[in-house]
Amino acid sequence: MTHQEFIKTYSEDVILATNYTPLFPSVMMAQAALETGWGNSTIGVAKNMFGMKAAGTTNQYWKGGYILAKTIEEINGVNQTIQAKFRTYLSYQDSIKDHNNLLMTLARYKPVRDAKTPEEQALALQSSGYATDTGYANKLINIINSNNLKSLDLKKKL
Repeated sequence: MTHQEFIKTYSEDVILATNYTPLFPSVMMAQAALETGWGNSTIGVAKNMFGMKAAGTTNQYWKGGYILAKTIEEINGVNQTIQAKFRTYLSYQDSIKDHNNLLMTLARYKPVRDAKTPEEQALALQSSGYATDTGYANKLINIINSNNLKSLDLKKKL
């Protein structure tokens, strides 16, 4: 799938999930692109668009299912391959909605909700511990800028 095909395929779902929230579609799309390698890996059959681990409380979008998969985590500045449990979903839309639910409900993501720009939101995701990669925010910002993803933000309902 090309970058443009990926964006076209998931933009409507991403925009709908962020409507009436402080979340930026551009950031969510960049996260999905980064976490899946532009749709090349949604963690086997998990349909997991955001690399979400199988921890926390079940909800209407995640019923508790998981798959074991290898992943690279940055621990104390060193990349290490570990095996982890990742959430499985019935649909890609459930993955998108669950990601939105996580960011909108957990207290640790308040700085993400308070961010006023996509760049601030990307930085807040990193500082809130969404990913272990110390370059996570910069990667998101580069994806946003190089793929004109801020155009998605203009389509969101406030």
